[in-house]
Amino acid sequence: MISIIDYEPYTSEQLAYINDTIRVNICKLKGNVKVNGVIGQLVFTRNAIDTLGENIGVLLSAVATFNQFKEDNDPYSEHDFGIIELFGKTWFWKFDYYEKSIRSFGHDVHLLTIMEASDY
Repeated sequence: MISIIDYEPYTSEQLAYINDTIRVNICKLKGNVKVNGVIGQLVFTRNAIDTLGENIGVLLSAVATFNQFKEDNDPYSEHDFGIIELFGKTWFWKFDYYEKSIRSFGHDVHLLTIMEASDY
């Protein structure tokens, strides 16, 4: 059974702050972070790891410094998705929100996934 959660505990401005802070810190620290009680976790697709190898730090730096938010790529002003061109490829990063058990949608955990566009 699929359940839909209508509950939104944060404003777009609050989500943008949490997402930006998690994204910048998680990419610099290369590990989980906590911002305003929200856990930030970082994952890569297998393809991203295999493709980048030792250059993964360059992509992390590009994700951390991403600031090209516009209405067409950030319609809700939540700073939860970005597109980066690097090493001749297109890369996506995106946030998904989960409860602590990571079994359903919620806002306890913001999972930052970094992937090659072809993985999407």
